[in-house]
Amino acid sequence: MNYIFLFLKTLFRLFSLLLPRKKWRHSLLDLFDKIKNLYDQYYYKTLSINEDWVVFWDGVNINGLGDNIGPVYDLLKKKKPEWKYFFVAEDKYKYDFLNKIEPQKVVYPETPEFNKLIAKSKYYVGNTCHLTQAKKKGQVWMQLWHGTPLKDIEFTLKEASTWPEELIKNKKQIFNNHQHISKGIKDKERMQKGFCLNSLEKTGYPRNDILFNSDISKKSDLRKKLKIPENKKIILYAPTYRDGSQYTKMPLDIKKMAEHFSDDFVLLLRSHFYSSGFDKKDFSEYKDFLINVSTYPELSELLLITDILIADYSSLITDFTCTRRPMIFYAYDIEKYKKIRGLYFDYEAEMPGPIVFDNEGLIKAINDVEKNKIKYAQKYQEFYDKYCTYEDGHAAERVVDYILEEKHNG
Repeated sequence: MNYIFLFLKTLFRLFSLLLPRKKWRHSLLDLFDKIKNLYDQYYYKTLSINEDWVVFWDGVNINGLGDNIGPVYDLLKKKKPEWKYFFVAEDKYKYDFLNKIEPQKVVYPETPEFNKLIAKSKYYVGNTCHLTQAKKKGQVWMQLWHGTPLKDIEFTLKEASTWPEELIKNKKQIFNNHQHISKGIKDKERMQKGFCLNSLEKTGYPRNDILFNSDISKKSDLRKKLKIPENKKIILYAPTYRDGSQYTKMPLDIKKMAEHFSDDFVLLLRSHFYSSGFDKKDFSEYKDFLINVSTYPELSELLLITDILIADYSSLITDFTCTRRPMIFYAYDIEKYKKIRGLYFDYEAEMPGPIVFDNEGLIKAINDVEKNKIKYAQKYQEFYDKYCTYEDGHAAERVVDYILEEKHNG
């Protein structure tokens, strides 16, 4: 049938060339698209739902199956090994995990195969993309998301006030077709406001289970994997994404950092998954001090072994809080960032650690890390209570329990 529509669309395009006005040509092609969409809606509704089919779409992890989705997949497959599992990827060949999956179980987004798979599957589990297809009765769509919204999202964006009513209505419908999860009280509030959600599940984030459940041997294995000497502590610098910026200038003075800390520390650099950033820079001069981990698959494993986190406005702040280890907030461009992206909260008042604005302040904060543990202890606990309320190492279990609830399977 898709070939028939491709043929018909070609005919429509050829016929449109005969029309004298450009506006008429566009109207004719728009008419074809509307007819095609109506047919698709009817066709997908006729497809029966497979009660044991699950579609996973990890849009952030470079391994193709990680973040909040990986632990859920692992546990669900353990409980339901007989079910059929499918995966969505824009380019499966760059994902180590998906390269090992049977080709027929990996589909590309927004293709006829993808739309058909969604229509036939009982379950969908994603962490970035909300499905826009018509949801059928009995389907279970879960949105695990990929971080606590510390920045403005969707309905809290400045431009949201200019959206037409029809767009607002459609967005609300799409977002509420998915069951979202939350990791803490503040996370829940902001997700509900940002996506206009009717409800959320208080599960915690599955990707953070490792921060509660790992032993010393796991940490040792990860250090060996990254070739980090046992006698050195680890500093992780992991800034968030900047709109319109790809880190053309390194915010850290690596030379000064190495001069001060190379005897006792290793510095890990991690750029945001939406940025081309650090992975394109040459740091070979500092190979005994610096490791670029921008392409390391699992951020949660890096957090597990990190002793000091240098962050800015990234939601991984709320993940690392689960470790109760020290954080330093390098906010060198905070006024510009607030103006472009906005922040939900009073950054200066809430951050559970020192806020610095230049490399000198950063170096001092690292040297004073033990004193700052005491200084910010109360603020750290308050931050933990707000953002890690539902975190206890059993988030994946709660998500899987929700998926398997009888109310979805009656």
